[in-house]
Amino acid sequence: MKVRLKTLKIIVFTLIFFVLAVMVVVVSTNKPPQIVYKEIPVVKTEIVEKLPQQKIVNCGIYQDLVNKHNEIREDVNVPLLQCGDMVMQSALQKNAYLVEQGCFDHTCTPNKDTFYFHRLYNIYGDIGENLAQEWKNDEEMIQAFIKSPAHYENIINPLYKYIGISKLYRPDGSTVYTFHFSE
Repeated sequence: MKVRLKTLKIIVFTLIFFVLAVMVVVVSTNKPPQIVYKEIPVVKTEIVEKLPQQKIVNCGIYQDLVNKHNEIREDVNVPLLQCGDMVMQSALQKNAYLVEQGCFDHTCTPNKDTFYFHRLYNIYGDIGENLAQEWKNDEEMIQAFIKSPAHYENIINPLYKYIGISKLYRPDGSTVYTFHFSE
């Protein structure tokens, strides 16, 4: 018992001495303590490897639209698109946001960030987005995409492997489409 009490006294005395010594150093230098930051190199591949990978999913009601995109891709000899689980979710969330906010714009997102919804689902790298609204049928919409250089480039970009599609209706009955692409 005496040994434990003596050990405890030594520990308490050491702690008090240490705190007082630190206070004396801080007061005597009269300068705020400086924090030294060590530069840590960032290696992109380590980060990318930790991100979840897309899983191929059934395109469901959007299979015809995926087929139309893939017909265009076949004409220019680029790999076919498949529906990815994360990119399908990002397209749905972006489309729901467009309908809810009553807007139609690539930057109609929080912080006016076109790819905000991609990043919500950890989709990085080469990504793209096509939006459409109020087309009478899918064929007319696809033809309009082909005539628009930026939309066409998204469709035929050989880096894209996955597509996500969402079609929603506004309260007035008009349609809004969101197409997301990712590598």
